[in-house]
Amino acid sequence: LGYGEWRDAISAFLFVYDGSGKPIKSAKVGGSGMAIIDEPSKGPQWGPDGLKINLEAKEARSRLGTYYERTTLGKTLFKGSDPSTPVRLKDLRVYVAVEETELAKNYKPNAFQWQEGELEELRKNDDKDVDGEEPGLFDKLFGRK
Repeated sequence: LGYGEWRDAISAFLFVYDGSGKPIKSAKVGGSGMAIIDEPSKGPQWGPDGLKINLEAKEARSRLGTYYERTTLGKTLFKGSDPSTPVRLKDLRVYVAVEETELAKNYKPNAFQWQEGELEELRKNDDKDVDGEEPGLFDKLFGRK
């Protein structure tokens, strides 16, 4: 924890139990980006706003819709709460996979995401100057005059 990583994970999800004890799943939406966030001196986070846990204050916040789908509960994982208001934690369990799932291994970007190798192809000439020559060390550090 606290390594400052922002992990992509197309198969990430959150779930909560409804009043009858039935689990309700909130899957990752909008591609795999920023599924799990691990920043120094903060608790675990699923998306920038899907579920944020503050271990020091023993509080959690949840806002669904941008990174994790809305459930039948509405805008938050916490029944009857406002997404902008933290709730007090009384218990916390986190389960993680130890290896990549088959879904993640075989993931193919959708039409609105960079396809495999597409971004690399576009950026392959980024280090070359206008004449097609590799820039020198001075040019790389300070730019060409």
